[in-house]
Amino acid sequence: MSGNTALHDCAESGSLDIMKLLFAYGAEIAKDSYGLTPLLAAAVAGHARIVEYLTSQPQCTAADRIDALELLGATFVDKKRDVASAAKVEKTTRFSHPSSTR
Repeated sequence: MSGNTALHDCAESGSLDIMKLLFAYGAEIAKDSYGLTPLLAAAVAGHARIVEYLTSQPQCTAADRIDALELLGATFVDKKRDVASAAKVEKTTRFSHPSSTR
């Protein structure tokens, strides 16, 4: 995929330790040619640990967090057929949405 950064590659492959190392050396979050950030790339790949790590970073907005968690939940249901994990993500998303009464 064009425009991928090393952070995208880590997000897509689930390489959290390497991602942390890249951040330690000053890596910056950027969008790829499709407009995806590493956070969304991790969510669509179903890498919950990376989504959790990236959403805990100070530059992650509430809207970014919600988008990523909703995408992660959909990924669990659609690709992994893991309804239990999707339910956990949905619960997290519900409580993190500022105006949610879902």
